[in-house]
Formats: sequence, structure tokens, C-alpha cells
Amino acid sequence: MLCSGFLHACRTTIFADKSGEVRVYTRVALFRHLPKLFFSGFLDFLVLLSSWALCEFFARWQDPKEFGGRRPGRSISVPIPF
Repeated sequence: MLCSGFLHACRTTIFADKSGEVRVYTRVALFRHLPKLFFSGFLDFLVLLSSWALCEFFARWQDPKEFGGRRPGRSISVPIPF
């Protein structure tokens, strides 16, 4: 949500929630959060990469005879955190 502040030309971005907490971010404050944003994106990339690697590992480990004698084509796996 904080990244949405980069998409408009306003000087401030205000976030409010149901409990009444209000946070006001200026353009400078948003830029101060960039290192945290990039680090979070890097960690997300590592999670996706490790999930793909584990899927490939277990696909090679699985006996292809269980799937009708041939290994199926690539499929998409979505890691669900809950």
C-alpha cells in the first residue's frame, strides 16, 4: 500500500484504518522507506526461487511411472502461506 504514494503527484499520502489510526507520509518519508521496500522484494524473490527449486527437486525425485509412464509438462505451483 505504501508504494501507491509513488503513483500520484500529491505531496502527502494518508493511510487510515478502521480503528482510527492515521499515518501521514510525505514524499521524503516515502523515499526513506525504499531500502525496506527493496529488501522485502528481494526476500519475496528468494521465497519464490526456493519454492520453484523445491518443486523441481521433488518432480525429478518422483517416479514417472505413477503418472502414466511419462513426466507431465511444467505446471504452476502457488505456495500458500496458511
